[in-house]
Amino acid sequence: MSQTRSLGIGFSPLERRRELIVELAVLAERCGYDRVSLGEGWTWEVHLVLAEIAAKTRRLKFVSAVVSAYSRTPGSIAMSAATLAAQSGGRYILGLGASSQALTEGFHDVAYTQPVSQLRRTVQDTRALLAGGRIETTRDVRPLRLGVDDVTPVPIYIAALSPRTLRLVGELAEGWLPFLVPPAQLPAFVEEIDRGRSGRSPELDPAIRVLPAVPTVVSADAARAREVMSAMLTTYLLGMGEFYGPFLEGIGFSDEVAAIRTANERPGDGIIPEASERLLREQTIVGTPDEAWARLAEWYEAGADTPLLTLPPGAPAELLRETVEVMAPGS
Repeated sequence: MSQTRSLGIGFSPLERRRELIVELAVLAERCGYDRVSLGEGWTWEVHLVLAEIAAKTRRLKFVSAVVSAYSRTPGSIAMSAATLAAQSGGRYILGLGASSQALTEGFHDVAYTQPVSQLRRTVQDTRALLAGGRIETTRDVRPLRLGVDDVTPVPIYIAALSPRTLRLVGELAEGWLPFLVPPAQLPAFVEEIDRGRSGRSPELDPAIRVLPAVPTVVSADAARAREVMSAMLTTYLLGMGEFYGPFLEGIGFSDEVAAIRTANERPGDGIIPEASERLLREQTIVGTPDEAWARLAEWYEAGADTPLLTLPPGAPAELLRETVEVMAPGS
C-alpha cells in the first residue's frame, strides 16, 4: 500500500549520531518526505544540526521538536529562529515545549516552576520579537527589538499533553506536536485544544496542524523490528524521569505500564511482556511493510496532518535506512 499524503521523519533527542541524523534527513528528502523533526535533550544543539540539514537539502521543512522553554531566553530563541528561517528560505518551524523537571534542573540548573506560564511567556515573547515588536521586561530598562530586517515568517508549534498545555496550543500555536498519544485518542486531545480557541488571536491561521511523533521501525524481519522498538519504549517509560509512565497510565494503559515495570530491571532491558502488547500495538508503527502501512493509515484517519515517523535512537543504521526507504511517500 502506498500514499502521497504529508509525511515526515523524526529523531529522538536521545539519538547521538549527528552524522547519521543528517544523512537520513537527506535520504528523507530524496524519498519524498515533507518534514524532518529533531528533538533536543542533553546531546546536540538542535539549531546547529538543523542548520546543517538545511544546507544539505532544498525542499525539506524541518521542526525543532522541541526547544525547551527553560533552556533559552525568548531573545535567543528568536535569533536562532530568524537565522534558520533566512538560511533555509522559510523552511523552519519552531517547536517549543515545557520540557521536564529532570532535564531543566539536572542539566540546565534552572528551577522548574510554573511550566505552563513559562511556556506561554516564551511563545508570546518569541512571536513578538519575530514580528518586530518588543517584549515586556521585568526590569526598568528600554526593551529592545530583534535587529533583523524582513524576518521570514516562522510558525510556532507546541508540544503538549496536559489539558492546560493543550488549551495553550488552541490559543497560541499553529501546530501541535504530540508524543505517545494513540490514534484512537487524538480526537479527544484535539477537543481539548479547541477549548483554548476562545483566546486565539484573529491574526493566527485558524487551522492547527497535528504532527504526532510516532515511534516507527519497519523491516522484513518483524522480530528484529519489534526488538528495537521494545528497547525504545522501555527506555522512555523507565529511564526518562517520572513523566511518560504516569501519562500513559492516565490515558488508559495502567496495566501495560505496570507489566513493563515488573518485567524490566533496567530501562534498557527492552522487555515488552504479553500483558503490554496493546501499548506496543497502539502507540507505535512496527513490523513488516504491509503491517506498517496499515498502522500509518490509522493515524491519518484519526486526523493527523503529518505523522512524524520517529526513529528509535541507537538502532542499527541499516535498519533505520530501511525504514525510511520502505515508508517513503508514494512507494
